[in-house]
Amino acid sequence: MNHNTIDMHKSFINIVYKINMNFQNTVFGNKITSQKYPLLITLSFFIIISCIAFSQNNFLKDGDFILFTLKGEQILFGDREGVKLMTAPAIGPVIYAIVNLLVDDIFITGKIVALLSGTGIVFFSYYIIRNIFGHKIAIVGQLLVAFTPKIDVLSLQTVNELPAIF
Repeated sequence: MNHNTIDMHKSFINIVYKINMNFQNTVFGNKITSQKYPLLITLSFFIIISCIAFSQNNFLKDGDFILFTLKGEQILFGDREGVKLMTAPAIGPVIYAIVNLLVDDIFITGKIVALLSGTGIVFFSYYIIRNIFGHKIAIVGQLLVAFTPKIDVLSLQTVNELPAIF
């Protein structure tokens, strides 16, 4: 092989490598840029609602979650036949009781479950709306979901409705 042919192959390989690297930088850069706003909105929602949720306390709205967690603990620790749940299947209370075993405080467990469920609703709302309409409308839709008073209030309280919506 001639010296010019080897140089030509090396230059061709360098060109292909540069094109490939530019393509990867562009594709991954665009992905991170387009995902920046939904993640920022979700993170802002989580931080703001968690600060409010753990600083305020409304005892009048805490009945269902505490009752379900106590019934779930009763199921976990042996008395399965004596538990009567008229409005819910047994899987929810058992999951709440398992999470409560880790945290060891029913009230904080309820706040964490509600907060994570509300954050999940805000996070996935962007992707659902984006699949139907597009990126710009999905950002506006996610902001509307994040500022919906019903989701905000349910994310602050230890009620049993938000995990079912999520």
